[in-house]
Amino acid sequence: MTDTLSLADRTYSWNSQWAKVPDGVNLGYTHGVAVDREGLVHVFNQSAHALLTFDADGNFVRMWDAFPSDRFLGAHGLTLVQSDGEEFLWLTDQTSGEVVKTTLTGETVLSIDKPEHQAYAEGGNYSPTWASESPTNGDVYVADGYGSWLVHHYDKSGQYLDTLDGSSGAGAFKCPHAVWIGTRTAATGTDDPVLYVTDRGNSRVQVFGLDGSFIKAFDQQHPCCFDQHADGTLLVPDLHGFINLYDGRDELVAEHIGDNREIVGKHGWPNVPDEMRVAGRFNSPHGGCFDGEGNIYIVEWVADGRITKLTREG
Repeated sequence: MTDTLSLADRTYSWNSQWAKVPDGVNLGYTHGVAVDREGLVHVFNQSAHALLTFDADGNFVRMWDAFPSDRFLGAHGLTLVQSDGEEFLWLTDQTSGEVVKTTLTGETVLSIDKPEHQAYAEGGNYSPTWASESPTNGDVYVADGYGSWLVHHYDKSGQYLDTLDGSSGAGAFKCPHAVWIGTRTAATGTDDPVLYVTDRGNSRVQVFGLDGSFIKAFDQQHPCCFDQHADGTLLVPDLHGFINLYDGRDELVAEHIGDNREIVGKHGWPNVPDEMRVAGRFNSPHGGCFDGEGNIYIVEWVADGRITKLTREG
């Protein structure tokens, strides 16, 4: 399916049949996507083939098959980071609680354990949804978005340091779904990396310094994650049927791209009939990222997966 999305200053062609998934591979909920510096697209999904890699044209490149097929059946957050010139992936599993840093081909280099926090001692659930890493010192931040609504902070070796609950900011988190670390000087007033948190249940984004100090918050309906293009544009997929783009000051550049908010109330959503998955309209954007040319990849929270490429035309 192809279509064209025309915005104020840019145009994208839409292709939700872009990825050539191999025969015999049945995608589950497609939750995370990241593009490496070679332009390869990595998709994290809840199936026996949890991590698949495609080239920019959608051709299948490889899948991870060196670990048990049930290892990432709760596949959720996916973040690509660079450490000492090498690229790695941070993966979270909402079901098993696994939080792990791997090479692009699946070798585990660091695992993060559930911390000894009072919330869990009192019987709270732990269900991590996203992780990210500081580019300055390697510290790791893990969002317990589906468990006890906390963001945990670890050093680069995986030792637990402290926890944010949002109460020192705009208010206690309610499903802190994803975390992202980057530099956004115009938006935050600092040249230092900052921590963005999708406070999804509260319909907002909260922003903190890496020392936990609150910087600001801004509204979005049901934000899922973040990715930043080299030009400072921030992508925020929204589970309720659209994506937003913000400029370097966190002001909206394009709002409700692929808008399909009314589908959220339909019976069975997000798993609506095929005829309701139409070109140019999203269903349930869950993960998203840019490539180096400004194209956008969106994966959606549907049982059999949906991967869309928005190719920038102008």
